[in-house]
Amino acid sequence: MIWFKENPILSPILLSCLMIAVAIGYFASEASTVYNSAFEALDSQIKNASSLQKKSPSQDNLNIITEGAKNYARELKTLKEKLDTLDPSHASITPQEFQDKLREGVNALAKTAKEKNIKLPEKFFFGFDEYQSQLPSPETAPALNREFQILQKLLQNLLALDVESINLLERNAPTASVPTPTPTPPPSQNKSQPSSTPSSPPILSARFNLSFTASQEKTRSSINLIPKNEAFLIIRSLTMENTKPAAPSKKDPTIPSKDKSPTSLQVLLGNESVKTDLTLEIMDFPNVDPGSPKKQ
Repeated sequence: MIWFKENPILSPILLSCLMIAVAIGYFASEASTVYNSAFEALDSQIKNASSLQKKSPSQDNLNIITEGAKNYARELKTLKEKLDTLDPSHASITPQEFQDKLREGVNALAKTAKEKNIKLPEKFFFGFDEYQSQLPSPETAPALNREFQILQKLLQNLLALDVESINLLERNAPTASVPTPTPTPPPSQNKSQPSSTPSSPPILSARFNLSFTASQEKTRSSINLIPKNEAFLIIRSLTMENTKPAAPSKKDPTIPSKDKSPTSLQVLLGNESVKTDLTLEIMDFPNVDPGSPKKQ
């Protein structure tokens, strides 16, 4: 105490240094605690990840995966058989027969649309416009006929629902999946013996852009028709647009004034039509006929 009285200037400086040292020690201790906690958590996560990488799937999980693959193969086979029943004669159709059927389908659909007062696009030809004046090749005629039958059934169902109009139906360029390569024989196998497992034919697919206008209730029914179709249809994109995006005006003359007592209530919202734009993909699974191995 005597020293502090004898040194009135150094005493406050020394006390300040002591307080700063205590504060530095406190924050250093807190930082060390946080660092140790974070390091322990990181080390625990690394050990868990390493243990998970070393573990192999259990037999129960392998059985579930194997059973799922078998179920998928079984369902795919059933789907192929169902697609084959759409048109038993599709494998033997000629280009001229396809064009004749296409024209008959166009005329029949146009007649139904006229009777129901449903508007069709100008120069409607089911999206096969290039085949109005030319025939397809004999190799592509069966697949084209299958696509036409699927679209014909779909549009017939839309007209049966009394939609307001079919705005667009156009066909995009078809695509094909990469065929499954032939497995390489083991080295011990005789090289002169040909492989009896041919490569799988490609899965064909064709995309169509479809646009139609209908009431809200009939739009829902139309969308529900797609998964119920006998063919394998995939919705790649779906856009809906209200035909009356603007709200009703307050000065709309159809709205009764407060002074008048209307005999019936007028519906202002909910009775608009909906314009639906769809991109549909038709998947075509050709039959795999292994046949007999080629002779060399």
